[in-house]
Amino acid sequence: MNDSRLGFITMVAVLITDIFVYLIWNSKIVDSPTIICMSAFLNRLFLYVFGGNYWIYGYICLYLLYGAILSHVITKKRFPFESAYHNINIRDLSLKKN
Repeated sequence: MNDSRLGFITMVAVLITDIFVYLIWNSKIVDSPTIICMSAFLNRLFLYVFGGNYWIYGYICLYLLYGAILSHVITKKRFPFESAYHNINIRDLSLKKN
């Protein structure tokens, strides 16, 4: 697009998302390199794939991606005993009451 500053905006967005990925890795929020590599790949994909006319959709997808990753991590840290209910036998609990 002529006289567009979209290239500069995309460059700044790539730098910011790379810093964000670096901070996520160093803060041990995500401990799998696969998720970090996929996140870095999806950053570039979403920033470039929609082109000059629909670039806002790429930023929306990035926002949703990071929202999903961070909400998953927060729920794992806040509710660590979720899997503990799978080990409880309800039949044994009802027999102990009687």
